[in-house]
Amino acid sequence: MINLLRVCVLSFFLLCTSAQAAVFYVKLAADGGNNTANGTSWGTAFAGLQKAIDACSDAGGGQVWIKDGNYSFDESVNLKSNVEIYGGFGGTESSLTERAPGNVTVLFGTILNARSVSNIKIEGITFKNGQALSSYLSSLSISKCVFENIYEESIIMVSSDENTPFLIEDSTFKGTSPIYQDSGYLKINRCTFEDNDVRDLSRANGGAIYIYSGNAITEISNSTFCNNLAKNGGAIYSESSGDLKILNCTFFDNIAETYGGAIYLNTQNFLIINSIFWGNKAIEVYDQDSVINLGYDYSFKNKQIFIEYPQLGTYFYNCIIEGGKPRTYYYDNENMLKGESVFDYDPMLMPLADNGGYVKTMKPSSKSADGRGLPQSEAPDGVTLPSTDARGVLRSVNSPSIGAVESDLPQLLSDLDAVPSRENSLLDFYVEPVNSAYYTYQWEFSSDNYTWTQLDGETSQTITLTDSAGSLSNKGLRCLISNDSVSFYSTVIKIDIIGDLRPSMLSPNLDVMQNGYISETLIVSGYDPHYEWQVSYDAGLTWTQANIDIAAINFNVAEIADGTQIRCRVYNDFMEVYTNVCTINIYYSYINWMRDNDEFWSTNDLEGSSFGDGITNLEKYVFGLNPLGPTTYNYDGNYFTCRYEDGKAVMDFRCRKELPDASITPLWSADLTTWSSNDLVVTKTSSDDTFDYYTIEKTIAPNRNIFFRFSIEYLGTYSTSTSGVGAIGITR
Repeated sequence: MINLLRVCVLSFFLLCTSAQAAVFYVKLAADGGNNTANGTSWGTAFAGLQKAIDACSDAGGGQVWIKDGNYSFDESVNLKSNVEIYGGFGGTESSLTERAPGNVTVLFGTILNARSVSNIKIEGITFKNGQALSSYLSSLSISKCVFENIYEESIIMVSSDENTPFLIEDSTFKGTSPIYQDSGYLKINRCTFEDNDVRDLSRANGGAIYIYSGNAITEISNSTFCNNLAKNGGAIYSESSGDLKILNCTFFDNIAETYGGAIYLNTQNFLIINSIFWGNKAIEVYDQDSVINLGYDYSFKNKQIFIEYPQLGTYFYNCIIEGGKPRTYYYDNENMLKGESVFDYDPMLMPLADNGGYVKTMKPSSKSADGRGLPQSEAPDGVTLPSTDARGVLRSVNSPSIGAVESDLPQLLSDLDAVPSRENSLLDFYVEPVNSAYYTYQWEFSSDNYTWTQLDGETSQTITLTDSAGSLSNKGLRCLISNDSVSFYSTVIKIDIIGDLRPSMLSPNLDVMQNGYISETLIVSGYDPHYEWQVSYDAGLTWTQANIDIAAINFNVAEIADGTQIRCRVYNDFMEVYTNVCTINIYYSYINWMRDNDEFWSTNDLEGSSFGDGITNLEKYVFGLNPLGPTTYNYDGNYFTCRYEDGKAVMDFRCRKELPDASITPLWSADLTTWSSNDLVVTKTSSDDTFDYYTIEKTIAPNRNIFFRFSIEYLGTYSTSTSGVGAIGITR
């Protein structure tokens, strides 16, 4: 490779990607976390959470990723706007989806403070021992978190804007103090509250949630409250005059010492729909088990819900309540308790268990009565009944079940099963319920198994989908099956696309010196790749199998000829694909030249002079000078001579052909001090089997001196000395 006048051509490739938020990393000091690092990778992670939050905020917002482990921070942590915090990492992930369930991030005794901040998300954290979060006029969301063994006055203190919900989803509260809502809008979805006992706290009410004064808005859906204990309101206690909405919730075995085994309500407007209240108890112990008697006929033992001053906006729909409609403090207000389809008979529910969805539920058993509730078509104006149950299962449109769980509907004779398929193929699915002629069908598609989209025109028992480049991989498919009395879904099928094999490109050309090594590694996407490397010695007319079933190939080129080609056949049980062809170019290198002449040298160093003639070994290799003894640049009398022709200084020189491991640049000077490659005209005049021949021309004024020399840079790997080497100076 020769570069007489080196030109550097830069190619710029525009990579269009969506803007990605900054990510800062945290891990234990024992794992290498260091607050003096920059926190921008797992290798340079911070040890402190506050340090990471501050850095992320300074960067304009983004995400903080916390490696698994047990953390205990001495000071409270201040949250900042537009900073999301995620736990559950093993310490090698490059995306949130790579987190494994076994990686647990635990914060011990840590208080997260949010003061007038917004756009904050906390996900995948386990909180233990100490108040977990205090929020004032802030918008936050908590997801997939666990709160355990925290018995401060409150585990989460909520004071938020009424227009922006404080959102808690997919989280578990076990053995903790209650969530304390002072004001604002609190929204809880798919959460579990169990084994919480707050009777020893100063505010001994509300085993799971305490709603204080103010116009608080609280919405709780698809959640389960079990075995919580308090003085009043075994699960929920409210003194608010705002609104409370409860949908698809299960309250089971909660206990209040006084009133409201499950819920204690003061003056709050509430709407409770499709919820279960069973096995909750209000013990009413006062002064060594004496029964409270304030002049009213109170007989509240084992009552589920206590309502002191019910308001006009108080409704129950499609609920199962042990003991029937709740009692009120004043009988005169009982007529304000409105509702439809409130059942008080024993529903023969199965034990609290995992029946699908995020929380445990109590599913109707085979002995349960057919409890059908109020359909949406008969609901009062402004009351929206849930379209799915606590598990996310679709409810019947015309006759929904009461309680949190939709009862089992007719089974399918044959249902959907998971199916693999190759990319770019046709996929056929079908459903066949009992008495299929009496049903209508609507197929639906989902990318996340939560949000479903109806497929236009797909309304028969059979559907055919066309996959394009794996577009259907890991997607969900289901069918809504309906008639006049019931509506139900088939099971969800996960489409597992067996991806086409896509190998990376081989190097189109490999320049390898004699006795050198070839090393090529493939990166292949797709299902179960196998490898068959092949070699061709006749420009690709015939190929010989190398019997190597690995992604990498390494071999010495000593026994192959220049121009040999290699490729790889990548295959699995479904397809095969060939890589591009790589051509091997074998060249004579400085190392080969050194080995050929090593016995004559006193030194084989690049910049050494073996015979004390002042000419380095590298110069002799590049310019083809005598390697067997003392020499000069013009030892054969034909080259490296300078002459004056027509106002130009001209010098002839030669250099070795095919120089892959050296680069030479001609230079000129008028004073032997300042050297330049500018204004030189270099022309190749001829070639033979070994050398290329050139002339150098430089326009000069009459009676002026000019000097030529060369800068040589070694590009190979024989020596670490790769600096420029002066070649020759000639005076005219």
